[in-house]
Amino acid sequence: MKYSEIFEESKDYQEVIVQLFNIPNTGYLYKFYPTGEVYMKARIYEGIFNNEMLVYYPSGQLKFKLYMEDGYPWGPYKEYHPNGQLQAEGFIRYIYDGINKIPLVYLDGHYYEFDYAGFITLHVEYKLGELIKNYLE
Repeated sequence: MKYSEIFEESKDYQEVIVQLFNIPNTGYLYKFYPTGEVYMKARIYEGIFNNEMLVYYPSGQLKFKLYMEDGYPWGPYKEYHPNGQLQAEGFIRYIYDGINKIPLVYLDGHYYEFDYAGFITLHVEYKLGELIKNYLE
């Protein structure tokens, strides 16, 4: 999946690609709020997301961090409240559906949600998107 398919082109965000290795659309992609604050920073290779993606609140505080492989989420995922406290944490993986020719994105393993003070409000376990156990029931 190319970054242009994920983020609509909008006049609300300015976009800059810091090119690496003399390969077109390869390097770091930055998107900025109209105020100039960084909205998103991601590594791309030939226009496709690969490696870490960081998205920020307008305040500059980290909003979420996830990893991408071949343009799709794969790996640890963390989301943060505006106060910087961890809001959610889990593992995302994708499997390519050869029949419908689409990627299927799943939560896999333990997933947690936290309130503004850092207390756990949800702890569940998934196996390829299927809920296996709710630990707080």
